[in-house]
Amino acid sequence: MNRVLYFLLVQIIFGIQIVSAENLYYWYRGNRVPLTIGERYFVLTALDDSFSWQISPQAKNGADVYYQSSTYKCKGQEIYISNKFYLKLFDYSDTVFLHSIANEKNVDVLREISFAPQTYVLACSSSSAGNALEMANFFYETNIFEYSEPEFLLLDKYCANDFYFDSQWNLENDTNNDINFCGAKNITHGNSNIKIAIVDDGIYEGHTDLLVSDRFTIDNNSFLSFSYIYGQHATKCAGIINARNNFAGISGIAPECSLLSASVMTPSSESYAYAIQYAVSYYNADVILLPWGSSVAINSILDAAIFQALTDGRHGLGTVVVCPSGNHYPYEDWGNEQIKYPANLYEDILVVGAIKQNGKRQTLTNGSGWSSCYGNELDVVAPGVNIPTTSYTTQAGFDHEDYDFNFSGTCAAAAHVAAIAGLILSVKPSLNMVEVNRYIEKSARKLSSYDFGTHLDHPNGSWNIEVGHGLVDAYLALQEISDVKYIQNIIYQHNTVSEITADTIIAGYSVTNEHPYGNVVVQYGSSVTFLASKRIELHAGFSVEQGATFSAVIGSPSQQSSVPALVGNRNNHIFGGESSKANVIRHHTNMFSISPNPVNSILHFQTTEELVQVKIYNINGQCVLQTTDMDIDVSALSQGMYVLHAETSNDATHKAKFIKQ
Repeated sequence: MNRVLYFLLVQIIFGIQIVSAENLYYWYRGNRVPLTIGERYFVLTALDDSFSWQISPQAKNGADVYYQSSTYKCKGQEIYISNKFYLKLFDYSDTVFLHSIANEKNVDVLREISFAPQTYVLACSSSSAGNALEMANFFYETNIFEYSEPEFLLLDKYCANDFYFDSQWNLENDTNNDINFCGAKNITHGNSNIKIAIVDDGIYEGHTDLLVSDRFTIDNNSFLSFSYIYGQHATKCAGIINARNNFAGISGIAPECSLLSASVMTPSSESYAYAIQYAVSYYNADVILLPWGSSVAINSILDAAIFQALTDGRHGLGTVVVCPSGNHYPYEDWGNEQIKYPANLYEDILVVGAIKQNGKRQTLTNGSGWSSCYGNELDVVAPGVNIPTTSYTTQAGFDHEDYDFNFSGTCAAAAHVAAIAGLILSVKPSLNMVEVNRYIEKSARKLSSYDFGTHLDHPNGSWNIEVGHGLVDAYLALQEISDVKYIQNIIYQHNTVSEITADTIIAGYSVTNEHPYGNVVVQYGSSVTFLASKRIELHAGFSVEQGATFSAVIGSPSQQSSVPALVGNRNNHIFGGESSKANVIRHHTNMFSISPNPVNSILHFQTTEELVQVKIYNINGQCVLQTTDMDIDVSALSQGMYVLHAETSNDATHKAKFIKQ
């Protein structure tokens, strides 16, 4: 039949109505793929000259709604179709039919796809004759076009489905200064048996992005079983911790942990103390966030309540208490950015400072703004500047949910750590408070703008006075307590000394499903040891630079022996098994190691090269010992950190840090 004549017949047949949507399907390679109606809606809104979309739990009304349609299900799995569809012509001469039908059905022909000749993108609006699925089917069923298929939104590529997730730099960003939320999400979303309490001004429970499990108010030291709201601060902290995974709003770090709103009417030391006591004794809070502090207002009653939480909470395991390091303002003379109370009270309090998106501590700008307090009590840092979170507004005497995209302060940073503590306890609730703190501190990532060193008051890894043990990493913290540790996208930088212990260790460029992928590199001058009781796998992307020390040891503690294994790129090397004894990987003859570390008296030095001399320097850069011995007597040195420089016959200088006890 002549194409033009056929087109005229199509106009007569299909110009009256669209094929019924009761029998849902779409066309793919000439076959119908059956669908059913989903539970949500794709909503496209127009604001000025820009568009934004969301997956909404309900249909939307309003002048700004440009287009919306139901989501669908295919084989029981929900799928998402936008307002667009793709259409391919049999021949360029058919463009006349394309534009004629599109004009009649109020469908826009947007563009031809450059890499797919004769293929066009079309878009529907609320004034179109049908939604994108219906229009795609209609165009195909004219038999004028080679194919016509709806555009699917591949939301599975995002680790979160919430509308504002792309704005949450604190959870995922390209600079790697986030908390590794996506990796942690693959392990756990939290557990409702784990309760995180926020002792503050009360959480707004009318917010659809929040679910508060328990609540109470301390009113002039009297207990009330409901929650008054005295401000927005707790609601903002709550969003970081617990915002729901609901295709709307923001993503929370631990959305399935329970949330306890401990509202305090009068922010006095006694009221806060009572609130902490009730959260621990009556509600058995696993984690308590205290998002406030003072430079000078300290009180023994509050001291006692926090001490009770740390020691008696969780039936003796200890409640994890998280405090911000404090915000320092130009008008404050006290302390010169020192850690504020109560964060500076007990060493078992997890003290959290704030960093910006560039990975640096928040500091005053030209003498104005605020800075993140720091000092010896600081444990870790977390994102704390321009954090998207939940909020609310009051209009005509009524509260309405809202969002704040610029929540800033060390309180915002501390909320991240409270959530990570909740995730850890969700996976292993038997841990005590000290163990939770240790996992968070040991797994913190070292920030490139700061130098980290050994500090006797901070035994859980290298430490820096401005950023503590570094940036909290939710994924690595959870890995610390798992039987299998996956290592990817990590550079063990010069002078790093690291020991990884697990049943199984798997390292390489892409050994997990979470992004970002990246190589594992043991850099020159670093010393890394993998200790596994069962198995070690080194995959593509794992490498050891010349002058670095790497050891892989498999076996029980009584079997373990360690010989440095150096230099080279690894590609799918697997060592160990059920009956493995100590296995050592050797990749280069240029081997270099020191042991033990820390050391009391004799430091043993090993190298396969001819030794010229060894020099030992203190942290001030002064040479305090020089020798040609392989067994070095350091008993006369004072306690502290030292750097060993070993000169070998090939004119190489190897360096390693050690601790003199």
